[in-house]
This record gives sequence, structure tokens and C-alpha cells, in this order.
Amino acid sequence: MFGLSPFLFLCLLGNTRADDSEYKYLVGIDSISCPYGIVACWPEVREALVNLDGVTSVSQNADRGTQTGEVRMKTGTVLNPQAVRVKLQEYTGQTFSLRGVEATLTGIAERKNGRIVLKVSGAKELLQLGPLGRKVQKHAPAVRQEAGETGAPALVDPLAGQDHAPTAEEREAFERLGTNLLQPLSVRVVGPLVRDEMNGDWRVSALGKKYNVLPAAVSYYKGNSGDDAVILIPKATPSKWAALENIVRQA
Repeated sequence: MFGLSPFLFLCLLGNTRADDSEYKYLVGIDSISCPYGIVACWPEVREALVNLDGVTSVSQNADRGTQTGEVRMKTGTVLNPQAVRVKLQEYTGQTFSLRGVEATLTGIAERKNGRIVLKVSGAKELLQLGPLGRKVQKHAPAVRQEAGETGAPALVDPLAGQDHAPTAEEREAFERLGTNLLQPLSVRVVGPLVRDEMNGDWRVSALGKKYNVLPAAVSYYKGNSGDDAVILIPKATPSKWAALENIVRQA
């Protein structure tokens, strides 16, 4: 996990399969003046989020354990935290504030002008990466027991209301990425693009193997079976997956 900005965090997918045509985001929202908390007041937040450009779906409910909700965007559209803030204010006034956005994306990380950037599969933007400072996940606020209530007092989580702490692995991820990018990590090869007739998966045949590629990337490059696909594969680590870099259409 890496920081893209003070409010946008990123989880890079390695050999993990993402959804066919969508990018997934966790949106952390704080309630400023809604007395019932973000979980109970989520419908107001959701109304704002579903009206963002490029949104395909928003979770029906907020996750109490992380105080977040899920947003999915169509291929080629990256969620802009500033756009979320503007839409929240437009629909709810000063009732809610954006704590942060965590993105789960597939792409190619590279050094550009002395900085580490991510070329997201299917999108035109280059996202600048940075060390993770904080997470968008937050522990649920303490449950208050009203005067006059009977029964044993509710147990209070000592971490109630605090951000989830990044793990050591998450804190060190950006440094590891920077070290790895100093070495040649991938090999560029070309092979025919083929779609599995049974399950619809896309694969590229190269170097005597078949590598899975994301359908979202195939859709972005408008690939068809039989086209030549330019892919990047790990140089040192065996992998069933490759990053689709371009499509060369057959005449």
C-alpha cells in the first residue's frame, strides 16, 4: 500500500484478479453533524457518491468496522478525492467530510522524472506514488450509554474512533518498491491474444506459456482474439499474470 496524496491511498494488485471492467475504491467519510454516525447516515452520503462522474455502483451500507463504503468506477476513470469533497458539500452541506480514499488498481509502476508513478491499466492518468502516512479505515466510535439505561455497561474499544494503524509491511512497501524499480523487473514480449471459450478469460501465449491479462485492459485497447498483444511479465518471479501494454491489431 502506498500513498498517492494525503488523501488517496493505493493497493497494487500483483497476481490477484480484479473485476472485469471496474476500479474499486474504499471511501472513508467522517460525520461532522449527523448525530447517528456514518453507518446510520450512509444513505445521504451514498446519494452524493452515486452522482459522481464515472461511478458504476456504491455499496448500500457503510462498513461499521472500518467506517468506509465501497465505490466502483468504470474502466478509464480514476476517482478524484477533490471531486468527492465537492459532491459531498453539494448534497449534504457541512454534514460530512472526506477522510481519505483507498484505491485497488492494477497497473505498471515506473520511475519518471525522479518520481515513482503508476500507469493504471485502462486509464490515461499517471498517478504519483508516495509513502503511506495513514489509512482510511477507522475504528468505530464508542457506543454511548444513555442515562437511565439498565444492564451492564457497554464494553468500550480502547481504539474507538482512531484510524487503523498501518502494518510494518504497509509502511515499508513504498521503500521496497523504489528499491525494486532500480532493477529490471519485467520483460516485454509479444504473443497472440486468445479468449477462453469456456469462461471468457483473456490470455496471451508467449515463451511457451499462457499468461492471464485483465479483461479491463483488453477492453481499453479494444483487443480481439488473434491480435498480437504486447505484455510485461516478471523477470525473476514466476507468474500466471502479465500486464497488457498494447495491442497490435491484425490487418
